[in-house]
Amino acid sequence: MAVHLLYALADLMGISYEEINIWIFVIVGPLLLLASLFANVVLWRRRKRSRWTEPVDKPVRGVTTLSRIRFLKSSDQWRKSYEL
Repeated sequence: MAVHLLYALADLMGISYEEINIWIFVIVGPLLLLASLFANVVLWRRRKRSRWTEPVDKPVRGVTTLSRIRFLKSSDQWRKSYEL
């Protein structure tokens, strides 16, 4: 089925089956893989620098001390309720 699709696509584009195989598996496939890896690295770095991953005792812009205390109390209560 996929081979028939490649033959039809090659005929539509005016190139041979072998040429379309080279385009797909030697040129386009690796380029998409590299683009995906690059996007993952960029997103990983953004997440690493994100303010949501900073330690609680480090100042965070826009978060007041009172809201931080409330968060710590609620997380501590949650932790205690699940301890054995």
